Formats: sequence, C-alpha cells, structure tokens
Amino acid sequence: MKRCYIFGLSAILALGMLSGSLAQGVSQSFTYQGFLRQGGTPLTNPSQQMTFRIYDALTGGSLLWNSGVLNVNNGLFTVQLNAPASVWSGADCFFEIQVGSTTLAPRVRINPTPYANTATLLNMFQTGTTNPDRMVITHSPDFTDWGLQYRDNEDAFYFLAGGSTRLRIGLADGLLQYPQGAAAGRVLTSDASGNATWQSISIAGLPAGGDLTGTYPNPTIAANAVNNTKLANDAASLSKVSGGALFSNGSFVGLGTTTPVGAGRFVIAENTTGYMGMYVKTTAGSSGLPFYGYENASATAWHYLDGQDGNKWKLFYDGDRLTVTPTGNMGVGTTTPQTRLHVLSGSGTPLTVQGDNAAAYINVLTAANRESAVLFSNPNFAAGGIVYNNAGTPNGLQFRTNGNVNRAVITDTGLVGINILAPAARLHVQGASASQTTAIITGNGGQYRTD
Repeated sequence: MKRCYIFGLSAILALGMLSGSLAQGVSQSFTYQGFLRQGGTPLTNPSQQMTFRIYDALTGGSLLWNSGVLNVNNGLFTVQLNAPASVWSGADCFFEIQVGSTTLAPRVRINPTPYANTATLLNMFQTGTTNPDRMVITHSPDFTDWGLQYRDNEDAFYFLAGGSTRLRIGLADGLLQYPQGAAAGRVLTSDASGNATWQSISIAGLPAGGDLTGTYPNPTIAANAVNNTKLANDAASLSKVSGGALFSNGSFVGLGTTTPVGAGRFVIAENTTGYMGMYVKTTAGSSGLPFYGYENASATAWHYLDGQDGNKWKLFYDGDRLTVTPTGNMGVGTTTPQTRLHVLSGSGTPLTVQGDNAAAYINVLTAANRESAVLFSNPNFAAGGIVYNNAGTPNGLQFRTNGNVNRAVITDTGLVGINILAPAARLHVQGASASQTTAIITGNGGQYRTD
C-alpha cells in the first residue's frame, strides 16, 4: 500500500490585507504550500491529483468546503484555495487533504493569522469602474448591516448602524453628512472631549449690530442708519418700501395713482363709489389735537379737532375763527355757539348779505303754520324783533320793541294796526288811554290831531 506524506506544510492565510480581490459573499482565498513524499522519497511524478476539504471538527463533523480535485505538479507544490467567506465564522476549522484516493490523517486545525478573524469581515474593492454597493467592513457575520459601506453610484462611504446612516463621506460631492439629530437651522457643535452634536441656535439676547440696535429677536433700526445711499429717492425704491402703493417722480407723490391732479403735489386715489379720503389720528386718549395745516411765506392756518374743548371742530387763522360743536351749532367769532348759527363781533357789522348784481334776501324758513322772526336782543333778554305768523296775527307781521312788546301789526289782509293786534281799518291807531292823542298828522298847511 502506498503512503503519501506531506512535509514542511505551511498555510499562508492571505486574508484581508494580503488578498488583492476579496468580497463579502465571494470566496476568501489563501495559499497552501507543501512537500509531497512517498515512502520517504520525494514524489517526482509530474502530476498528482489532490483534494482539500475543511470540516468543523477534528473527526467526523460537517463538511464546510471542498476544493474538488486539483492537479499538483512535482513533490513541492503551491495551491491557491478559495474557500467561501461563510467558512470563516470564527469557529474552529479543520483542514483535510486527500492525495489520489488516500485521505491523510489526522486533520490539521487551521490557526488563522492575527488578521484572519477580522479579515473575514473586510472586503476590498472589486476591479473595474462600476461595482455594486458593498459592505467594506462589517461588525460580524451576524450583523452585516453594521459597519462601513461603499456606495458606488454616489461614490461615497456610509457608516451604518442597523442599516441606518450614522455618517456619510462623499468622495465625489465632497459633502460630510451627520444625520443624527440634524434639523434645519441647527449647527454642529463639540464639547470639550470632541463629541459632536447638532444644536439649535438661539440669538435671543444677543446684541444687534450694523444698521440695527437693541437685542435679538426684536432689534430696531439704529438712528440715522437709513440714508439716501441706502434708500434712493426715486419711484422704484419708494414703490418697494410701500408695497407698490406709493409713486413718486420727484415732484409729485401719488397714493394709489401715478397721475397728478392740477398743481397737486400729493394725490390719493381709489377706485370706489363710497367714501375715500384720509384721516389724521392721535392715539393718546381723547384729548389729542389732530390737525391739517396750511402755510405760505406770510401766513399760517389750520383746522383741527379740539379734544380739549369737547371735541369741537375749529378753524384757526390767527385765532379760532369758526367753531362747530358735536351738536351742530356753528359759531363765527365764538367757540361757544348757542344756536345753529351764532355770529359774534367785537365791533362793526357782524353780518352782511350782499347780492352780486341781483336782489339779495335773507330767507327764514319754517315748517307750515310755524312762527318765524328776526329778533334783536342783548345777552339778558330779547329786546325786539319782527315776527311773522304769530298766533295773534296769523300770516301777518308783528313789530316789537323795548322788551319784545308788540307795537304794530300788518294783518294778512293788509290792515295796519298801531298798538292793536286786530285793526278794523286800513289804518287803525289806538291810544294807550282816553286822554292820549291818537295820531298827529302834519303838513305844509298846519297840523291835524286826532284824539
């Protein structure tokens, strides 16, 4: 019976750093070298068939891998064995050799190099320019989605934990991504030990600078910060500041319009059939004095709402000249009008009615069957007047004097009465007593008396 011996056996585990083309799920190759003798004499037969197997036990056990039949030349041989990555789980492995039909015993326990335990979890790059995504380093065979992954389509490395990205380094785009705790507006900060975390930025309380003053989040524009170099005095910038509501061409400002009206330098326009205008408003209580003024080189005037005098509307021109109360009384020359029209004059003629080349009238209108009058009085009582349609003289006139006493009447039929309300003739004069002369008529020829 022939016996074959292998002397000077050495298993060079070219794993991990020593292999040029390893990949997870593909074979893990290693080189096996030996010297074959038969009966103590070197075996010089140019070719021998050898089979290499890996088991999980010294005897018996389960077959983990079979190389198949390999042709070996001469007694000194070197073979490249390509066991799959699944063989290298970290458990003990035993190497069995068969030469021809003879199986050598005992099996040899494989003692990996210091790199072997991790090398089974280290995958180097494939050849070529396009490759599928692959795990370069994995935690262990039981945790294949923990470790370092290379993604060819992005040309980027991903550090994974349970399949979730912890860190991405892009080789093509140059981007570093650390997604854990990231959110819009946050910044990556470090503690004293170099541990990085995403933190929200708070600017509350920080001092403002530049054209701003105060503190964030509510700074204000600093004094004199906005000048003509930052806000041009032209139509474009004014329109931007006002949201398109204001227009200016240097000589005219329009609110809601770009078209001047006459010589107006400021025009407000709105497409409406209702009220449209402008308010001048004070907001510090009800005692404000909102006004609208006028001025030329020699005079100044304004009208205003006097919150300090019962909210009367007043026209000021070198003094309050016209006053309208909230009840509708109007005063000319007085700020305390007692009637619908109250004219006060220190001297001279307080009221003039003049027709321009036509008749002029003072028209006192009342409802039907109501009395109307022109009265003459002083601050204490009505001294006299002309009364129309008094109850004592319907549709007639009464003439009163000295304490508003009726002195004469003209009835609706044209009868004239003196000192009598109901005259019985065209002229009816009644004396105050029987001894009083009723009438004196004088002429060129003499004097006539009527008693």
